[in-house]
Amino acid sequence: MFEQNLTMPPAAFPEKVLTRFVHFSRPIDLPALCRVNKLLSRLAEPRIYRELVLKDLQSMYSVMSALLADDGKRASFVRRLWLFSGSCLFLQVPRGLWNLIRDALLKMDSLQTIYLVDPDLINTWIFPLDARLKIREAILHFAWDERFAAFLNTQTELRFLSMEDYDFSDDADGYGLPCPLAPGSLPALETFDGPLPIAQQLLSSPLKQLHMTLDAEIAPTLVPFIQKLARRNKCMRSLDIILILDYLVVQTLRTLAESPLSSSLRYLGVIMLSPTQRHEIHRSLLHFAHLECIQLNVSHWHPQPAVYHQRMLTTELRIYCPSLRYVVFYTAQYHQFVWRCENEQWSHSHSGGRTSLDDTMWRNF
Repeated sequence: MFEQNLTMPPAAFPEKVLTRFVHFSRPIDLPALCRVNKLLSRLAEPRIYRELVLKDLQSMYSVMSALLADDGKRASFVRRLWLFSGSCLFLQVPRGLWNLIRDALLKMDSLQTIYLVDPDLINTWIFPLDARLKIREAILHFAWDERFAAFLNTQTELRFLSMEDYDFSDDADGYGLPCPLAPGSLPALETFDGPLPIAQQLLSSPLKQLHMTLDAEIAPTLVPFIQKLARRNKCMRSLDIILILDYLVVQTLRTLAESPLSSSLRYLGVIMLSPTQRHEIHRSLLHFAHLECIQLNVSHWHPQPAVYHQRMLTTELRIYCPSLRYVVFYTAQYHQFVWRCENEQWSHSHSGGRTSLDDTMWRNF
């Protein structure tokens, strides 16, 4: 009887059995199951289209066309969509493909995570402005214009937003954005990764993790922004400032130390550590009651601090901030040293080819 069941056609099995069979099938076998019969195809397609990672134009054309077939029923299966990642920043994307992506987004009512890059920075028109699309995580490289701001205004469930760094100098008036967000936008946003001019629009969001890129032109707005942030935010746990200038370090730390953020922050980086300003930095660290990790940039030191020198600096920092468990040093030639304290003993690990731009440790606190 058992041997006979093995030769039974798929249609002879109950749908519950086939559902379990599809559930435990390998992803690589799912397209073959779709070619067996309509029932297996209906059961396998939600798994096939649940997560899409597409990096070349040909696969994007074929998959987007498949999503839109049969009145776009497959588009409703998509929960995670990654397009144009990595080297695709340099692709010439045809207008017809952008039309397919726009039409597919209109029907992706289950989409939760999106990674999407516009190499030309001219295609914000693809984003729908209705309320059907409710994204929770978004990594986007697009120009900031009126359409893009309007799209973000509709995303009331967005919790993580990463914006690739973008030059606002040609579009913005002063240090602001050309098209600011509406008051109360992004009410669920907890994590932001991107340029300071965008972060300035998020003061009403319940941010817990903030990773900002900074350049010389907008550097004067950093301290005023932190002052405003401290007045509105009492739950910030992680603050990471990339490319902060040397002259701003002491003033920024002093502002944080004198604000309520000194009680909530668990992570702080990346501090440009200067040998002549160490005492000022130590004085500010006395106010951070719960700080667990600090990241320091010492790539400008000559000579570079050796391991024994790093141990001395790490021990010194913990005297002024006893809650520290991790101290990270970025040295020249893209080297990263992570010091960890366990049972009052410091140990370290080393990795090469890492910069503060690549690091994601700020998301762990």
